[in-house]
Amino acid sequence: MAGAQVAVAVTALEEQRKGYNGISLTNYNSQTLDAAIAQGSVVELGGALFEFSTDETLTGFAGLGNRSRAFLELTVSGSSITGAWTATVPTWDDDKQGWYTTTKRVVATAWKDGSGNQTNKRLLFGQDLRQVATLIDINGANHTMTAFDRAVAVTTGASDRTITLDAVADHVGNEILVIKDDTGVGGVIVDGAGIETIAGIATRQLNHAGASIILVGAVDEWKIRSGEFQTQRLDIGDWNMNRTAAGSITVNVNHDIGTAERIVKWDALIRNDADTLYFNVNSIAATGENKAALQSVTDTQIQMEVMAGFGFDNTNFDSTAYNRGWVTLVYDSNPTP
Repeated sequence: MAGAQVAVAVTALEEQRKGYNGISLTNYNSQTLDAAIAQGSVVELGGALFEFSTDETLTGFAGLGNRSRAFLELTVSGSSITGAWTATVPTWDDDKQGWYTTTKRVVATAWKDGSGNQTNKRLLFGQDLRQVATLIDINGANHTMTAFDRAVAVTTGASDRTITLDAVADHVGNEILVIKDDTGVGGVIVDGAGIETIAGIATRQLNHAGASIILVGAVDEWKIRSGEFQTQRLDIGDWNMNRTAAGSITVNVNHDIGTAERIVKWDALIRNDADTLYFNVNSIAATGENKAALQSVTDTQIQMEVMAGFGFDNTNFDSTAYNRGWVTLVYDSNPTP
């Protein structure tokens, strides 16, 4: 590991170089190779400019946990400077015009993925962190976001996972994206820091694969740009719809919304035996007993009903029992309406 030499002290003429970050990383775009600080890189730290005369091998990354953010700290020792990865989150220093952990300057960040690879390498130029807004993967764990995390994809498995947001005061005008990235039954609970709220509510929840929410930092809380309402698509299941006698036949479709109060809209498509036609049961004009409809919704189930004498009672809806189509629910992402 080679140290770097002081190029020049920052004089009054050099004040314009305060906060200068001329670091270049090797393997910058690689998702599997570790980065080094490239020869010829120049950086300002503590009132002096340092130049790296050779590639600087970086330590510390192997000791960090998988699926965690890493920060590249520079440490001065005499007239030389070295770099190492750490999990310590830096803060912005207005006087020094850079990201610092006490006297150590942080000039880059990376993400250690689930395979231990060094991904999403990003240099830090100034205070604006939109440059690091890459998607990071959270697998089967809770995660507390930092100022450097702007988009997370969460794999829940069978258990609920909580994503705790960073303090909203540090994100006024910034957008945060959270995605549920698997089909596991666990939900993604998005929680404000401390007592901070999300559109007036403590938490929001994503239950289904591909569900997402985009939040925008406001002065006193998070606002929802999109994703307040989520969509769930359910197979109706095997159902013999043929009915000629009096009364009706029903089928129950389970949902996992948790409470019927969260459901704000539903729709259903029913297909015939030939799989050539699809009927939207909400758009069928029928009166009296000649109807097919979603008869009831409970906290756990939707009951679909076909009344005797309706148009489904013909050869296109005979005794064949198979998946008749789908119910689509739109529900509020607020878990306790």
